[in-house]
Amino acid sequence: MAQKINNHDTLYIDQFTKDMHKAISIRRAGIILTLSGISAIVAGGITSLIMAANPPADPNEDFMADLIDLVPIALGSLAGLACIVVGVPLKAIGESRIDAKAMLSLKMYDILPKNSMAFSLGLTLRF
Repeated sequence: MAQKINNHDTLYIDQFTKDMHKAISIRRAGIILTLSGISAIVAGGITSLIMAANPPADPNEDFMADLIDLVPIALGSLAGLACIVVGVPLKAIGESRIDAKAMLSLKMYDILPKNSMAFSLGLTLRF
């Protein structure tokens, strides 16, 4: 579900914390999915190495008998890449929403006091 864009003039702290919580949750989900994908690839590789190092005592005469050791790495890679492909964009979306919310919370409204004159970018002269 997409987050609703709020008018920052009427943004309350409750809405800000709810949106920030959603952004942090999205970022955490992305991190978890990415790390799960990497660990699935590594687990598949380790399982393939163990299977290749311990061949059966009576190998089949099947021509695919040598390739059976590659099944765990193939399945681990497929599952791991799927998790990584979903996890990396989720983390990026969460980070950008956190940055946008932080910028919104730090935004200073440009309200000048009465009888003031601004010349230059950051210099305000008060009378």
